[in-house]
Amino acid sequence: MRPYLFKIGGFELRIYSLMYILAFLFGMFIALSDDVAEKRGVNDRKIIEDFAFTTIVSGLIGARLYYVIFKFNLVSLKYRNVSLEFSFLKEIYS
Repeated sequence: MRPYLFKIGGFELRIYSLMYILAFLFGMFIALSDDVAEKRGVNDRKIIEDFAFTTIVSGLIGARLYYVIFKFNLVSLKYRNVSLEFSFLKEIYS
């Protein structure tokens, strides 16, 4: 099974990213159309949108931190190779 839905050049839409997008849109639809927010005293649409944006950004940062903490050996090898590739700049500008 392919991990992506389609590729256009260098861009590929992965299945899990599609699920993030659908969950965000579905959650926004429910939050804006449901009476739960109004019952709790939230009448401003901007507050719901700001909360949703903050939640998405926090979730993505948290997911990345989780990956870095529990897969540190893979991440450190990846960035060690990047630093070795750019080590020639130290020699040029020293």
